[in-house]
Amino acid sequence: MTEDGAKSVNDVAGTKSIDQASSSLSNYLPHYNRFFASSANQDKGLKVIQWTLWLFSKVYSKKKKELYKTSIDISFARYLLRFFGLPSAIEAIQNKTWEDPASGYLGKVTGKLMSLAMAGYYPLEHLAYIRWTSPELLPGPITANKLSAYSCRFWLVYLLAELTQSIVRLRRLYASHNKLLKDGSGDGEPNKQNADETCLALRQSINNEWLQLSRSALFTLPCINWSLPKWDTEPWLSDPCCNGLMWVESLVSIYQALRA
Repeated sequence: MTEDGAKSVNDVAGTKSIDQASSSLSNYLPHYNRFFASSANQDKGLKVIQWTLWLFSKVYSKKKKELYKTSIDISFARYLLRFFGLPSAIEAIQNKTWEDPASGYLGKVTGKLMSLAMAGYYPLEHLAYIRWTSPELLPGPITANKLSAYSCRFWLVYLLAELTQSIVRLRRLYASHNKLLKDGSGDGEPNKQNADETCLALRQSINNEWLQLSRSALFTLPCINWSLPKWDTEPWLSDPCCNGLMWVESLVSIYQALRA
């Protein structure tokens, strides 16, 4: 093959690779944009970045201060997103959208506790943010750290209620799944297909509930730590333990959102 021929083949191969990359990007971007159009998913993405930067600050000592500072900056950016959370808690109180009547009395009570807890959590988070960033706007004896501790106590109530609700819901889902397997699909192909689809939907719900239960469990110990009066000066958990749990939760959180 001549030099010009070899060059032509390489040019064709290069153009094909560019076209393939462009096609892959075109297929990927709509999924990316749909996913991060949700403010909840934006927060999950920021959470992964925040806690990953904290982890890097522990590993790369040369850039420790810069990485840690960026992690803190992202944490405060996430506080701003919480300014939009209170209406959803109020709606949940009014419309009982966080309750799970199918899970019986506990499903209802835990849902009500969750919404009431978040109605207390968000205003205290807003006050803590203002005290941290612009203390002159909110003078008073209560420090930002104390306000944050109070908000985390409401968050802890939410987490314990959510853990209970997830356990109750898992019991219900497993019972439905096992009953379906025991009873069989009935006679005929349509019945079998419907049973298979129902069984698949139940397994997906069970997997999602386990992910939610894992997230609540990972949150619980850091939440207890931040709920204590002197969490900033005499922490119950060490920094690597507390923030490490938050990093793992951020990964589970984004994975759960991607599976939804």
